[in-house]
Amino acid sequence: MQRAIETGIAQGLNVTRDMAALGIRRIVDETMAAATRMHLAEKGRDPRRYTLIAFGGAGPVHAYDLARLLKMKRMLVPLGAGVASALGFLVAPPATDLVRSHVGRLERLDWAYVNGLLAQMAEEGRALLLEAGAAPEDIIALAAADMRHVGQGFEIPVKLPAMQLTTNDLPAIRESFFVSYRERFGRALTDLPIEALSWRVACIAPGRDIQLAEVANTATESSSDAMKARRGERGVLFEGAGWLPCQVYDRYALAPGARFEGPALVEERESTCVIGPGAKVSVDAFRNLIIELP
Repeated sequence: MQRAIETGIAQGLNVTRDMAALGIRRIVDETMAAATRMHLAEKGRDPRRYTLIAFGGAGPVHAYDLARLLKMKRMLVPLGAGVASALGFLVAPPATDLVRSHVGRLERLDWAYVNGLLAQMAEEGRALLLEAGAAPEDIIALAAADMRHVGQGFEIPVKLPAMQLTTNDLPAIRESFFVSYRERFGRALTDLPIEALSWRVACIAPGRDIQLAEVANTATESSSDAMKARRGERGVLFEGAGWLPCQVYDRYALAPGARFEGPALVEERESTCVIGPGAKVSVDAFRNLIIELP
């Protein structure tokens, strides 16, 4: 990889290999930041009001720079961040999502045909959950549709009031569409006709109820407790700061109550957490890293 960066990028740009690698990382971080800004803007949220939770093998590697780009002041990195998605998969409610296409304006739809589609999908979804071990009485089915104003080139998901629909449900369906439309675009065009493109059924069973164990705070002096987890020192290249010596900490040796400051690296089996200069780190009762940015 170093040779590829050297010959494929650094030489052509007349920069050092290290600066080329830093540029690659910056492009990745900026791409993630742009996607995050777009997602939050669609929901009308300000990232500065939130804590960034880093998970996945590469999440803790990029989280510090991503938080800086988004002007977020707090990060949380769970223990085992690299397998957090797998843990979520194990405890998430079992669910199936099915979809069928059937295009038509609301006032012209054949509701008997639509109800047949919904019933068929509900039956298929229930069968899959029963096969996975769900109890029949615990399964619920929820209907939705992808709708738009006639002539538009995009659609939005809309919750439906029931699994079986008639023309009497049209006012409720239209209002549900307007609610979803306002959430995304800030206004509703109530005089324009609406059409449905796809029909969806989600079948859901209860998830597993788990309780994560808290760990007693055994640290007598938080800074000295963190020192026990040190495993050496390594140079890291930070944008705007250059090469800095970083303390390397063993994630599994950091006890609740431990505190230290960046620049630092926290290593565990599935990932490495990069902590930039000036950040303050503490370990909570669940062994999460709580990182306050400068």
